[in-house]
Amino acid sequence: MTGYENAWLLARLYDVPRRERRGRVEEALAQVGLEKVAGRLASTYSGGMVRRLELAQALVSRPRLLVLDEPSIGLDPLARASLWERVLGLRDELQMTVLLTTHYMEEAERLCDRVGLLLEGRLRAIGRPRELEAALGPQATLEDVFRVYAADEDKGGLRDVRSTRAVQPALWLLVFGETFTRIHAVPTPGRLPYLDYLAPGVMAQSALFIAIFYGIQLIWERDFGILTKLLATPTPRAALVAGKAFAAGVRAVSQVVVVLVLAAVLGVRFHWQPPRLLGAAAAVLLGSAFFASLSMTIAGLVRTRERLMGIGQAITRVNPLSYEVNALRQLLLGLPGNLAADFAVLLGATVAGIAAASLLLGRLAR
Repeated sequence: MTGYENAWLLARLYDVPRRERRGRVEEALAQVGLEKVAGRLASTYSGGMVRRLELAQALVSRPRLLVLDEPSIGLDPLARASLWERVLGLRDELQMTVLLTTHYMEEAERLCDRVGLLLEGRLRAIGRPRELEAALGPQATLEDVFRVYAADEDKGGLRDVRSTRAVQPALWLLVFGETFTRIHAVPTPGRLPYLDYLAPGVMAQSALFIAIFYGIQLIWERDFGILTKLLATPTPRAALVAGKAFAAGVRAVSQVVVVLVLAAVLGVRFHWQPPRLLGAAAAVLLGSAFFASLSMTIAGLVRTRERLMGIGQAITRVNPLSYEVNALRQLLLGLPGNLAADFAVLLGATVAGIAAASLLLGRLAR
């Protein structure tokens, strides 16, 4: 069928009077700029022309309310801009209301007088874009508003978990460390106080809990369309994964600094020489980068938050954690061991994890 025939068919289905049908079809095609190609087969149209033809089909009945369901999806930026220029022009010319559904926040922000944010069939917020943005702050965008409202329900549980993880290191040191040190219940190398022996393990585990949430974060970014935009850039996937992995490492180091200070207050006898502290930071950085990339790899395999949370315990048992703890004990407590081998395992595991997560990034986006 040609473009004209498609529009004519809709005019007949909308019961446009026979004497007005031809004029309505020609008018609608002209309004969307397809009058010169109306005689061509619609199957030869480009994506942008097909969207304009669909718009013409809707306009033949001269509706007072025009409903558009993600009309710009799959269009390139030029075709999208052309489509919206037509829609806005027709809205003003025909004085009709346009109800638009879209996943593009910048589109809703630029085009809509009022927006409603929906999540799982529930209306989470409604209002003028500028009013919703102003409620968050002067620099907020509509995408920021969507994050707050749409992610609040999911993130509530995660915030609770994260707050628990922030307190847990202190509880381990204060309760288990102090108690077992006093009763001498656990043998340690060289009769080292159990609190001293425990502290590096608590540091490693607190860093681990920060790192494993990066897989969940990646799934959120997929759900909000951010991951698709990142993959459309020329940045190598390995660079995207490595950036997130080492960002987890930097956050973990800041958490470890807090644990380090608390351990020092409790009397743990660390070696405070700068080279040892730098080495400990490097071990935490590599360990956290590995577990973050492992978490992102698993996210690429399971593709849902629920499944990823369900295997969180399995992540905590992956063996490279013991190499990180051994490295920390050698550096901070002076215990014997093979520091080079520990760092080699951590580095190799990190590289392998980044490579695996990079390969699965496209699958997660789909």
